[in-house]
Amino acid sequence: MERGKDGRFRGLVCALIVVCASTGPVLAQSPEFRAMWVSRFEWPNANQATCKATIDNIMQTLAANNFNAVFMQIRGQADVLYPSPYEVWSPLIGGTDPGWDPLAYMINAAHANGIEFHAYINTHTCWQSGAHAAPANANHLFFAHCDASDPARRDWLIHDSAGNPVQWHENDYVWIAPGVPAYQAYMRQQVLYVVENYDVDGVHFDRIRTPNSSYSYDPISEARRASTQSNPGNLDFSHWTRDQITRMVRDIYAAVMAVKPDVKVSAAVFPDPNTAPANQHQEALVWAQTGGLDIIVPMMYSTGGEGSTWDMRLQAWLAGCAGRHVVAGQITSEGVTWLLAQIDLTRTRGAQGNSVFSWSSFTFWDDYTSNVYQVPTALPAMSWKTSPSTGIICGYVTDATTGLPVTDAQMVRTGSSYVGLSSGDGLYSFLLVPPGTYTLTASHPAYGSNGTTIATVAAGDVARYDIVVNAPLPPVIAEVTPDPDSVVAGTEYSRQLTLTQGTADSWTLIEGPAGATVDSNGYLYGWTPTIAQAGQLIAFAVRATNSLGSNDESWQVQVNALWGIPFAQPRTTGSGPAGRLWVTMVE
Repeated sequence: MERGKDGRFRGLVCALIVVCASTGPVLAQSPEFRAMWVSRFEWPNANQATCKATIDNIMQTLAANNFNAVFMQIRGQADVLYPSPYEVWSPLIGGTDPGWDPLAYMINAAHANGIEFHAYINTHTCWQSGAHAAPANANHLFFAHCDASDPARRDWLIHDSAGNPVQWHENDYVWIAPGVPAYQAYMRQQVLYVVENYDVDGVHFDRIRTPNSSYSYDPISEARRASTQSNPGNLDFSHWTRDQITRMVRDIYAAVMAVKPDVKVSAAVFPDPNTAPANQHQEALVWAQTGGLDIIVPMMYSTGGEGSTWDMRLQAWLAGCAGRHVVAGQITSEGVTWLLAQIDLTRTRGAQGNSVFSWSSFTFWDDYTSNVYQVPTALPAMSWKTSPSTGIICGYVTDATTGLPVTDAQMVRTGSSYVGLSSGDGLYSFLLVPPGTYTLTASHPAYGSNGTTIATVAAGDVARYDIVVNAPLPPVIAEVTPDPDSVVAGTEYSRQLTLTQGTADSWTLIEGPAGATVDSNGYLYGWTPTIAQAGQLIAFAVRATNSLGSNDESWQVQVNALWGIPFAQPRTTGSGPAGRLWVTMVE
């Protein structure tokens, strides 16, 4: 048995022995993952008694039918179904504190029935509304970072290729841009709160992606992608965006292992490992190969047996998973015949189990116990957890003067070419580190000297080494290009300014049109040119300041006509008045 604490799986072993001894022909089945998804729409109720009865029924029924794990959704849209100091209560359970802890109750009920409990969490969705209505709770994350109507509070929201914020997308969700370091740190904080405060067996991520290949061109992501500091591999849009999610996954894994190394980290991912990296920026095989995932759960929601597309995809997952577990995801709408056949096929191919979506539509209990789940079985062991051969190095990069976290410090260690990046809270991580002693170096152009330390790690260790960078420098603003920039009349002009050196305690707009402003992060917004300004060149100048000095950057913006055709500059004609505007029509 992989886990036996509190005796939670001992009952399964005893039951397995009794059944095998009493039935004769029924053989013990090999360890495998037998899971079911239970979404946030299937178990919560504002009535405490009703909600608890539903939870009890779920866990008892799963156990009675020889399932051994559950993915139970506790967070779907930046609101939660457990008491959290960071996020508001979900309206699915009444929108206010129900006076009890549903998550603690669910975990106890699962363990009492020998069910492994995985906390199912959506990562990149902030809100969902079929009516496209904002949350009722003014304290919801939506209003702080994902409100498209407020330029000062949409810094985490996805943007299209034209730089426009997109409020609603796939399945009426509000989607969060993956390339925002502050969000990456925030999401990790939510996961760690659950791991640190609850006896979960695993954390399970869903919607850990973008809605499609077109997102996100938000100002923060675009500025970071254009920077050699934040994009050390000079990756293009697609590869950089998927790399941001991969880095977040790796950092979460390191942080979880530092707290509870037995916790299993899994993710529900798109079914085709060959297309998901480009289409959804989801590189689940890379997550597994680089040590950031214990279980891949591809959502293979289609029919198909041996030799089918379903089978070929399963084999591709198994071939590329680097020994981490693959649990094939199924859906009840396939029908019981295909569900049973695919469970047999996953066993033939050597996968570690199956998970079915979802509780409320599953009616095949007798079919499962008669054909595939005849007796209880153990969960498969994870050798990289029980007998690890590598370790993890992680820590925080901070500013020696202020003690504040440093974002996008490039992290390198001897013996590896991988360049890590410190996240929004300064966290960095190296996974799958061979035992040994290494020199770690943190570098960032905002600081005059690098931070270094000597790190030693043993197999199975999560070794923490914090690094301080010294000697901050005065700011230097990156040159704005192109100059002149351009904007269409009637469209808001925005620009994310960046620094090539130093940090900025403040940003100031020292020249610009009425309405324009620059926020504390160097994001310029607020001015929408009028039709009357078409054809004009508008001057801008911005200053960045810290305790060591300041730096100014100036540029111009050409205002184009509504239909996007540039106006010529005013000129004097031979017969007409001076200053007449001319428009040249082009195909």
